[in-house]
Amino acid sequence: MRSELVYSLLERAGLEGSRLTAAVGALTYYVQGYTATENVWRTSQRDPAAEAGMRRQAQEYLDRQSGQCPTLTRHAELENDDFDGAFQLGLDLILDGIEARIGA
Repeated sequence: MRSELVYSLLERAGLEGSRLTAAVGALTYYVQGYTATENVWRTSQRDPAAEAGMRRQAQEYLDRQSGQCPTLTRHAELENDDFDGAFQLGLDLILDGIEARIGA
């Protein structure tokens, strides 16, 4: 079972009890949530040109709302269509957090 593999790997790394369970949950829910979101997006957006146009329109809308949500406007990167790169970055952040908790 994959769950056993993940649990055993993280246990060998030094996690146990509630930290082990939380780490497995964080990884599991991140992967499931990200892939579900990408699948919904890819199902609804099949034409790359239309997708780029939609992303551009969404960014323009957000730019017009910058007074209400300046931080989101500065960092949303709605025109970025690199799902794999964004997924990897998020995964690295989670793994770095897990690593920081090992032995803490």
